[in-house]
Amino acid sequence: MKTLLFLHLLSIHVVFASSPTAVETFNSMGLYWETSGGADVTCKVEYRNTESNQWRPALDLWWAGSEYRGSVLDLKAGTEYEFRLKKGGELATLSKSTWSDAFEITSEKQMSRAQVSVAILEGGSEERGYVVYDFENAIVDADNEGMHCLTIDADYVIVRNGAFINAVDSAIVVEENRHHVVIEGVVVENWGHKVAGYDVSDRIGGITLREGCSQVVIQGCKIGSPRFDAWDWGNGDGAPAGENHPHGAFGIACPDEPARLSNNVIRYNLLQGKVGHRLEDGMGAFTGNFSEQGFPGHDSDIYGNHIEYCVDNGIESEGGGMNIRVYNNYIDHAYTPLGTKAVSLGPAYFIRNVAWRSLPAEGRSMKFFKGGGEGMRYFLHNMTLSNAKNCYNR
Repeated sequence: MKTLLFLHLLSIHVVFASSPTAVETFNSMGLYWETSGGADVTCKVEYRNTESNQWRPALDLWWAGSEYRGSVLDLKAGTEYEFRLKKGGELATLSKSTWSDAFEITSEKQMSRAQVSVAILEGGSEERGYVVYDFENAIVDADNEGMHCLTIDADYVIVRNGAFINAVDSAIVVEENRHHVVIEGVVVENWGHKVAGYDVSDRIGGITLREGCSQVVIQGCKIGSPRFDAWDWGNGDGAPAGENHPHGAFGIACPDEPARLSNNVIRYNLLQGKVGHRLEDGMGAFTGNFSEQGFPGHDSDIYGNHIEYCVDNGIESEGGGMNIRVYNNYIDHAYTPLGTKAVSLGPAYFIRNVAWRSLPAEGRSMKFFKGGGEGMRYFLHNMTLSNAKNCYNR
């Protein structure tokens, strides 16, 4: 009898749920709960400011095969929140604070007003805070000879103000694996070089994030037009014979395979191509769109940006797409305002984005977004504007 009971106990499979975890930005929180479940088992989320007694509902977490995950948006910066996750009879809680808009500063450096190229090699630390490099009233002019105007190869760095112009390649580069870098209030203009043998821009970002960058904030910047135009879909003007996909400069880009970006915020920027100097994409990665990496990297936010004149995507947020949030952006004159074709992990959120006036390619009509991949995507309250004369939507 004892032997039979022992064998029966051995046949029982017990799953112990781990504690949920969270990854924060200024206004969002990515939630993860590795536990038992399934697509038919709902995981509810409630949250509250820890100084409030009022619980508010959020979107349910999505079952991703081995865990529940999802995001809570529209949170206040620098605020502690409590989250309550409910699944069947299980209840789990956790608390975490969003990033503060007020950065801890350890020192400030006033940069000279006229320079050809600058390399930032000294930063702060988590304990000491950020080192600020203020380029107020400065113009860093690569004079069409220097590859870059500014390279950042340090952590805990803030770059403020200044104009960065006439770079042969990217105007500003954040080097590999750098983290806690803030670029704010800068102006980037007239960067890039041609594709060899053709009168169009090569794929070069006005601001470039190299592989492995995390917790990079790009905010309040104006990224103007590249030196050369891009070619559009369908073997556009200046394209090599048989070249179908657009090719040109990006406003913000990661050129590396497979990108490995994470936990970045791109907000309140103006990315502004123009006729004859159009962008391929407003922002995105050159590769990794069909990987589990891609742009902008997991647990990242893109919001409040104004983007114009892109022959392909205004925002190309493709790849893993795990807890990325793209919201409150305005995109004008783009072939496909939101590129989400390959979300392999998810969930990704596209909320309250507005698009106006397409750049249709010959034989193709505008698509507000493109979709594909196995990861979950949420499209909520997005809007296209058009007039009857120039309406290419379908």
